[in-house]
Amino acid sequence: MNLDERIHQLLSDHQEVRYETAKSGWHWGQNVNKRETKVQLFRNLLDSKHFDEDEKEKLFNHAHHKELCHHETTLLFHNQETRHQKHNKHLVQEHLIKFIKEALV
Repeated sequence: MNLDERIHQLLSDHQEVRYETAKSGWHWGQNVNKRETKVQLFRNLLDSKHFDEDEKEKLFNHAHHKELCHHETTLLFHNQETRHQKHNKHLVQEHLIKFIKEALV
């Protein structure tokens, strides 16, 4: 299975990727105070069934180099660029995909 297929499976695996939403901190007006548009993506680096041990180590080292770890082994990506939770979720997934490809390719 190639890397793109494994990433797609990872994003669909709710045991490996956890999403949380929050009210955005920006000043767009009505949506900010009423809706949770900020999306956070959490992913444990060491408990993945989609990557082998060598790949996990590369991801772990890349995360620490980029200072993306939340707690010791959990990646955290967040986005609040738009007023739409669905679009912010897509953007946060794109950040994760880019991170994985930078670390492993």
